[in-house]
Amino acid sequence: MHYLITAIENPALHRRCILDNPALVDEELHRLSLARIQNESVTELYNSFLESLPDDADGWLIFCSDNLEFTEAPLPRILNSCFSKEALYGVFGARLVKNMRWQYFCEYLGALKPATNAVGTSQLTLYYTLGADFSDNTKVDVLGRQCLILHSDLARQYKLRFDPAFSVDFYVEDLCLTARLEQQLISRMLAIDSRVHSRASSPATLHDRLFSPGTDNEKALRQDATRYVEKYALRKIFDNKTMLCAARPDLPALIGSPAAGGDTPEAEAPRKNGGMFPENVLPELRLLAAGGDVYHTNLDYNNHNCTHVLAAGFMRRDAKVLDVGCAWGDLGVFFKDRLNSSMWGVDYDTKSLAQAGLLGIYEELIPADLEHVQLADFNRFYRFFDHIFLGDVLEHLRRPYRILRKFVEFLAPGGTFLASLPNVANGYVLTNLLNGSFDYDCNGILDYTHLRFFTAESQAGMFAECSLSVKRATASFMIPGEYKRWSIPPDLPPSVYEYIFNNRHFLVLQYVCELEKSDLGHDELMDHNLRRLDQAPYNNPKGWEQKKDMYELVKSDLFK
Repeated sequence: MHYLITAIENPALHRRCILDNPALVDEELHRLSLARIQNESVTELYNSFLESLPDDADGWLIFCSDNLEFTEAPLPRILNSCFSKEALYGVFGARLVKNMRWQYFCEYLGALKPATNAVGTSQLTLYYTLGADFSDNTKVDVLGRQCLILHSDLARQYKLRFDPAFSVDFYVEDLCLTARLEQQLISRMLAIDSRVHSRASSPATLHDRLFSPGTDNEKALRQDATRYVEKYALRKIFDNKTMLCAARPDLPALIGSPAAGGDTPEAEAPRKNGGMFPENVLPELRLLAAGGDVYHTNLDYNNHNCTHVLAAGFMRRDAKVLDVGCAWGDLGVFFKDRLNSSMWGVDYDTKSLAQAGLLGIYEELIPADLEHVQLADFNRFYRFFDHIFLGDVLEHLRRPYRILRKFVEFLAPGGTFLASLPNVANGYVLTNLLNGSFDYDCNGILDYTHLRFFTAESQAGMFAECSLSVKRATASFMIPGEYKRWSIPPDLPPSVYEYIFNNRHFLVLQYVCELEKSDLGHDELMDHNLRRLDQAPYNNPKGWEQKKDMYELVKSDLFK
């Protein structure tokens, strides 16, 4: 039996979204409506249900708010997708993204559709931030409280419960973060069509929605928000560099704010950063932001300017693939889903390997430090792999030549390396260097963990030194939509920009190469590799077309 569990908060909405919803009519789905008794909180109701769950229960549990209206039957999507029972799922979530300038911003996922039908006396209109599109299994830092889907086996095995201290909000976000911290459980997205109802009559800020005068549960909301920050923001340890208010990027401004009627001790604390976090909280968040080197890739499968998507275009179906630097396994999921690859993973970080292991897609996960790896550690893979994927790996190594020379022994006959490398001769790097700046960033070409830097010519030479021939090559580009991220200085002579941005390589972010073993001499290989890399920008037609738009944008902004 599968359950859809809802706490009745608004009877009119509950009837429309739950009781009278044809998408929920399914003999295998039992709808359970929980009524409050003596101001019982939503979390207490949900926990009572979990406590009463029979030991032999074997089904999916869908906790959803009574203002969430499924416009597609959820159960067939859940059952037909065969998702792992070792993860939490939802239709709306948030993840924190770091840009090139060390700035964090919140990205919402899950395009909840607006509902504009009247229920009772209130006009229902959606003013939530609509989330971006996503593919099933996309990871998020937290799920929103609109919907939480988990399997009964998971709830039973880990004794998952909602924190009863949260009475009206943040209880799902809290459960997601607690599950990540204590049980290493991942939150993922599920693309079920749905829409959310709100009784707001005009656009409002989060502050207005939470703390407007006359709000019945104003104090409870503020207490929930304060507890959410205190419970997580003051912790010194959290995996994957996640700042813990991901689902509420403007929440810190609300905590104890005099404008919100704050009566918490933090209300009297001095403010930093334009009145965001209380002073005693901000340093801990900075510590979380700076700690750790775990990589988590948020893939857009439809982005043909993404190096990993470009690399997949060089791969054969049903191939045996070694994912070097597999981290949390995002690329493994991508290759498995798109190409039915058999995946093996290597990473130095044991926590990352533990997370990747939860996916259930890797044949084997191998802990190894590439700087000190020995051939004997991989003897069983001699001439075994069809592809060895080195996505954004070689630039992090002191001796990338050594890895290429060792791992070539593990390629099967006809097997290839797939490697992506950043282009340090990119236009934004060059213009900043001419302006006296070579600043490291949190990611991208000047990632602070990069130890080696390459141009098209220098990587052609490295491959030649390792007796590797570039079989195919393509490139990703700076694109107009991300131009403002690159901080191209505006005070160089126009002739400099003309020279830089008219060169085919100067808008290249990364080169993606397929490499095969070769018996040619060094000079012949060098000439051959350089010709292939020189052609690489043209092998991404969509990116090459955007080059013109990018240049026009640069001209309009800089040639004033």
